[in-house]
Amino acid sequence: MIVTVLFLRFAAPGGATSPEAAVADYVTALHDRDRGKLTDLADPGTDSSAEISRRLTELGGGRLVVSDRRFDTTASDAEVRATISGRLDGSPYSDVIWLRRIDDAWFVALRSRAA
Repeated sequence: MIVTVLFLRFAAPGGATSPEAAVADYVTALHDRDRGKLTDLADPGTDSSAEISRRLTELGGGRLVVSDRRFDTTASDAEVRATISGRLDGSPYSDVIWLRRIDDAWFVALRSRAA
């Protein structure tokens, strides 16, 4: 008797290959007002539709010009803190976004500032 065992790995769809790629894709998606790409980058464990709408309204369409990205490691290999800075409508801008690795992909934790 021959037994075949098949292992299936269910990875979350979307994400990026690295923290740097996740931030680059996030900034590009904002610039392009690409809701689908932001949805793909969003942490699949949360409902981020309202936050995506807010960020597209406040930061999208070229309003945000990012000039610097800084990545800080944490105690977890699956979490990175990214600080993006630049200009928003000509004024200085800086924000922290959290990145989480799920399986082999990196996602942006898009939750409201009140959360």
